[in-house]
Amino acid sequence: MKQSNLKYSCLIAVLYFGMNVNAQTAPKDTVAKEQKIEEVVLIGYGSQKKENVTGSIGMVSAKDLADKPNANPISSIQGRLSGVQVLNSGTPGSSPRVDIRGIGSLTGKTVFIVDGMITDDISFLGPQDIESMSVLKDPSSLAIFGARAANGAVIIKTKTGRGKPIFNFNSYLGIKKVTNVPKMTNSDQYIELYNEKLMNDNGNLNGAISRANFPADTDWFKEIFRTSIINSNDFSASGSLGKLNYYASIGNLQDEGNIAAGQGINSGSGFNRLNTKLNLSYKITDNLTVGNNFTFSKMRTDQAKNPLLNAYNAPPIFPVMNPGTGDYQFFNGYSIPNSRAVLDLYRSQNRQERLLNNVWAEYKFLKDFTLRVSYTTDNYNTNLYEYTPTFNYVPVSDQKPNKLITRDSRNRNYIWDNTLSWKKSLGDHNLEILAGFSRTRNSYSQTYLEALNVNYDGTNASMNIFNGTNIIMIDKDVEGYDVVPYQDRIESMFARVNYDYKGKYLVNGSVRRDGTSKYSSGDRHRIFPAVSAGWVISKKTL
Repeated sequence: MKQSNLKYSCLIAVLYFGMNVNAQTAPKDTVAKEQKIEEVVLIGYGSQKKENVTGSIGMVSAKDLADKPNANPISSIQGRLSGVQVLNSGTPGSSPRVDIRGIGSLTGKTVFIVDGMITDDISFLGPQDIESMSVLKDPSSLAIFGARAANGAVIIKTKTGRGKPIFNFNSYLGIKKVTNVPKMTNSDQYIELYNEKLMNDNGNLNGAISRANFPADTDWFKEIFRTSIINSNDFSASGSLGKLNYYASIGNLQDEGNIAAGQGINSGSGFNRLNTKLNLSYKITDNLTVGNNFTFSKMRTDQAKNPLLNAYNAPPIFPVMNPGTGDYQFFNGYSIPNSRAVLDLYRSQNRQERLLNNVWAEYKFLKDFTLRVSYTTDNYNTNLYEYTPTFNYVPVSDQKPNKLITRDSRNRNYIWDNTLSWKKSLGDHNLEILAGFSRTRNSYSQTYLEALNVNYDGTNASMNIFNGTNIIMIDKDVEGYDVVPYQDRIESMFARVNYDYKGKYLVNGSVRRDGTSKYSSGDRHRIFPAVSAGWVISKKTL
């Protein structure tokens, strides 16, 4: 049985509390604005009326995300949109896999465009900060983003403020328990089946076992699973101060995970995230508006060794601890590790700090033209360590010195987007033309350290690799160590035309030309065109 085939599910009971305090005196205006937002769909480098969209785009609003107890916002769209499959691993803080209309390639991922920044992971983003999501499903919608969107794209717009001050507080407390746990044999049943197998194989009971020799009766799934708590608290404030619109938030999520940590030196499967958000826009003149979207997150993920397969295979006749020595029991005659020991002694933790900042300006001129310039940086550092102790639950001849591995990774990315749009209505003919230029740079580096015989006592202070022996340090591509620093650049030109006649007959055409430094200088560019058409039947005059 493969380890990846053993799955578990969680039962979550949630106590949810939300509070909204505002100073608005004209609630009818708010309702009208909300209705207008629902009629607009985010598309590549802009928005469009929902009824005029010719591509296949699924829309998810803020209210669909706000009351869902999910660490990752994309988990909340599971089952809400046709053609979109969200696969959650069940590990706290992990990013789910999103398949839009099937799997487009073996290695590609669905990309997310958050306030102009393209990324393949939005675990840093709190669900309460999202105003809307547009899931682009078909080539006519995706072509404007080029090859990176070959497996689908999700455009995310975070919240902004306007009008009188609004203060919002949301909190939930949930209990998580693993359900559908396989029912395993107890010791009596195992001994009976084991001896029956000996008789069938050999015709005698030589080597038979009994409860006298194996008095233990261990349920290994009970040993590794626990009931845990998930808790989230978010506070936000939004509104306007003269010509300044603002939205600010802070949130904290704690998920203990269902892998039973808490004994000895261990990591469990917990997840903790602190995230902050600040969106500002300032209208300098009637034609010029500038803004800044700032996001900072700090995450910690405990990464336990997956004990499920070992627990599934472990005989119930062995105890967790050896009653004679007080050490973890090893299984004589079985090549199966003690899953409780692995969970207690192995330690791994991943810490990440991520800062995403988007500065933009929008200028309207000659009545029908709009120029928008956007510069987004995405910088994050990841610190991972793995500590493998000297296991005392195996024979002495198989014991190895403890090992500590650390990986310090640095990502420095930016996107510079420039778009010029022209929107004009000529009688019954409505036309919108957009042209743009984009430049992207992604850079990555890593430092790998490894040492033996580190005197680790369970505290982070003692997790010092330079206290060990046989120290190895690598910061470049060396075979066998998976350290591959890189830098790549993409330059793109793109255009789109939207046309409709009386709002009934719709035509959309887009094209993008990407050039990337990943390929040789003679073969760096590709063109991605798309055309789609639509007919609004409800507006047809009979």
